[in-house]
Amino acid sequence: MDVPAPAPEPTPAPPKWRRPALVAASACWALLLVVLTGLSIRDDEPTVREQRDIVQARPVVERTLGHLVAAAAGPEAVLELGDLWHEECKVNPVLTGARLRGELIVRTAGEDVRPVLESVARRLPAEYRAGVGNGINGVRLRADAGEFVSVRGVPDGPGRAIFSVDTGCRVVPADADLDAHLLPDTARERDLWMALWTLDRDSAEIGARVWVPCPDPRTTVRRQHLFVAGDPVTAPGAALAALRTAETTVVVDEPDLYAARTGPVNLVARTVDGQTRLSVTLDCTQPMD
Repeated sequence: MDVPAPAPEPTPAPPKWRRPALVAASACWALLLVVLTGLSIRDDEPTVREQRDIVQARPVVERTLGHLVAAAAGPEAVLELGDLWHEECKVNPVLTGARLRGELIVRTAGEDVRPVLESVARRLPAEYRAGVGNGINGVRLRADAGEFVSVRGVPDGPGRAIFSVDTGCRVVPADADLDAHLLPDTARERDLWMALWTLDRDSAEIGARVWVPCPDPRTTVRRQHLFVAGDPVTAPGAALAALRTAETTVVVDEPDLYAARTGPVNLVARTVDGQTRLSVTLDCTQPMD
């Protein structure tokens, strides 16, 4: 006859007088972990992306864009610096953060942009460890700008490459104003307003102005947009021909897109959704005023 095994004795609950002490000890331990984490984020070298918040990562993005402009500039390329923008993301399942991105558009007369990607990879600083290879979606450039900021470069149609700089998801400080850099700047780039005058237009809406540092501290990248009032410009190449000099290289001349370079001045006229936008990017060969 089988004898049933004795049932295990239940684990006794801690005495009621010990429960508040356990709760207090757990709270103190959690607080200690928070304090130590904060000190580590402030003082230690970053070992994960979240150890540098979005405000601390922004100068890395700006510096990297300056390096990309310096690496991509050349007589046969027209550069257009994009806006810096941010979007909401999840740092972890309970913490909301933001990621900051910037981009540079490079246009060339040739259809194959792989040589552009390879040239930029060679000219970026060695510590970026930039390289060009074939991925699932085709050729691309990859680089590491440091502080967990990534760099990518991909073809975006014939004669056009887009380089992007991305912080990944970061913590947002309580007092951070992420939209401050998107406010319009009323300063006027001379070349941009000369283009508007050449188009025989007398009014335009000023877009946001973007500045990023170049590797040479004596220079800086500046970019500004103008949204031309009235009907779209149907033949921007012909209308802007008066601005061409012996230095000018025209890489695109189409009814809805004109892109030309004259020395350090990169001029793009593009019509989208019935409105023409003028954009001037002064690259790293332009001394600061």
